[in-house]
Amino acid sequence: MGLWPVGLERLRVNVRLTINGNVHLGTKTMTTPQVSSVETDGPYLFLLLRSRLGLHYHPGPLSKLFVFEGIRYFDQGYGSFLGFYDWLRNSEHRVLGVRYFPFEEFEFLFEITKQLDYVDLDPAGRWLDIYFSSDRKVLESISDDQDFGGNTILRSEDGHYALSFFAPDELDDLVGRS
Repeated sequence: MGLWPVGLERLRVNVRLTINGNVHLGTKTMTTPQVSSVETDGPYLFLLLRSRLGLHYHPGPLSKLFVFEGIRYFDQGYGSFLGFYDWLRNSEHRVLGVRYFPFEEFEFLFEITKQLDYVDLDPAGRWLDIYFSSDRKVLESISDDQDFGGNTILRSEDGHYALSFFAPDELDDLVGRS
């Protein structure tokens, strides 16, 4: 993944710092490069935020339209750098889900996901955990990727949302592939 900085902007980010196994949370305002382009080769993991989570692996590249089980999802035009994310893993290094720290303008995702059984929301509104199964035994010490880019917000014609992320290497046979 490559970035081409084109300027600087002030950005509020949620920060999680792990020191000697202790997790410290906070918010920091920092100057970051604006991104004019992020490579979009993939692969990607799409999370379809319906009453039952849909998962789909896509080798890339991203497009403005994604079709899953006959339902069309359209990219909402926010770009592909919408926050930071960590892949949640258990002690066997199996990916259990994703912890997503959306930027402030995408906090509407908290409202959209609050009724979904497979989503846990941070009480302070900093992140949301999206689990791929009922296994929620996360080992925090190996779940701190702080990845970014490759994530988009899509919406279907029937009003449901989907998110994309760069797919982690350890997906194994977790999801269907296109």
